[in-house]
Order: sequence, then C-alpha cells, then structure tokens
Amino acid sequence: MTRSLALYDAAVARLARLGGSAVEIDYAPFRECARLLYGGPWVAERLAAIEDFAAAHAGEMDPTVREIVEGARGVHRGRRLSRCL
Repeated sequence: MTRSLALYDAAVARLARLGGSAVEIDYAPFRECARLLYGGPWVAERLAAIEDFAAAHAGEMDPTVREIVEGARGVHRGRRLSRCL
C-alpha cells in the first residue's frame, strides 16, 4: 500500500468515526480541468505574459510554478490560445 493510499484510507476512517460517510464522485471533470489549466493553452498564455521574467529569473521562481509554466515552451506562440478556441 502506498503512503498516499494509507493516508486516504485513514481520512475515510476518521470521517466515519466523526459520523460522516464517504461519497464516490466522478473525478474525470476535475482531471480534465487540471489538464487544461496546467497543460493547455491557458498556461501557455501565462508563459507569454512572463516569458522574459521567467528566462531571467528562473532560479527565483517557485519550482512548481516554474515547471508548470515552462511546460508551455513547446507550444508555438501563435497557436497557444487558439488551440482551445
């Protein structure tokens, strides 16, 4: 069992002890939203807004933010936002 699964199971058990009950949901819409926000044209648009700053100050950026924003470097400027429209 992975650590995250063990933590999840512990949280569900705690919820039950507190009188709650877990309800299954369809996670697919959340995954799709994350794909668009962190891997789609919206993040490419953010890169375009801060591209010069990111190039000059990459080491000063939060590592997670830098990784997400720099993931858009492979998308051609002219097609960044148009891919979603």
